[in-house]
Amino acid sequence: MTLAAGIPQNQAKVAAFLEQLAGAAPIQTHSSAIFVGRETAWKVKKAVALGFLDFSTLAARTHFCRRELELNQPAAPGIY
Repeated sequence: MTLAAGIPQNQAKVAAFLEQLAGAAPIQTHSSAIFVGRETAWKVKKAVALGFLDFSTLAARTHFCRRELELNQPAAPGIY
């Protein structure tokens, strides 16, 4: 498998590992990569700054991952 374009270089090792676990290339958006395995999915927020969002630092990605969980867990507890 070849890691799809769009993953920032500083996240390439993690993405390659997740791609191997999933067995397929990630589904990508402008800000995330989702690795879908047989029974599990992993979402990685890309280390990007796009003007309308800034995930360029680990602290920012951590903050927004926690916020996403906070917002989505009540509606989909079996998924989050």
